[in-house]
Amino acid sequence: MAHGEEQEKRVCVRHKFADHRLNPAVETIILGTFNPGHEANKAEFFYSSPRNQLWSLLPGAFGEQDLRRAQLDEKLEFLTRKRIDFVDVISEVEVEEGRECDRPDSYIDGRVTRWRDVISELETLQLLRRVCFTRRGFDGIPNMRSRIEEIDQYCGRRGLVFKRIVTPSGAYRSEDKQSEWTSFFNPHDDTD
Repeated sequence: MAHGEEQEKRVCVRHKFADHRLNPAVETIILGTFNPGHEANKAEFFYSSPRNQLWSLLPGAFGEQDLRRAQLDEKLEFLTRKRIDFVDVISEVEVEEGRECDRPDSYIDGRVTRWRDVISELETLQLLRRVCFTRRGFDGIPNMRSRIEEIDQYCGRRGLVFKRIVTPSGAYRSEDKQSEWTSFFNPHDDTD
């Protein structure tokens, strides 16, 4: 390091819901990437940031009301009733100070210090039928890509449905987003 240059301070950020344990009775897993455990992140649960549409899309797939403004206990009751749960592939990242809440996958992909052993957790779920990853493409995320491909292969060996579906992020708009989510989560839905 040249004289006068300061090394950027890096900090470890643990997943906000790292202690979340999967419900052993689930049939469907929603697989995501990372939710930073930092005081500036006001999310109360998975996918609960204001711009994320998951809590509208997911209940909508079953013809139920939007849960974006619902209390956490209502969301948990819905998940239990529909046998759905969440797991993210990243447990911890190390980022530059001041970027603790940065979420773009392309930013955090090369900063992972601890991956979650998703396959070991899936192996414990005897009723599991399907897994979806809330991202279609892999541009700029080679490390996550390899993790997701391993999970996809595991699902194939176990006879589980695996699908990459359109992100629920509000940053992406799609007229077909709800129909894709309905098709995956409630394939027997006859409403159009």
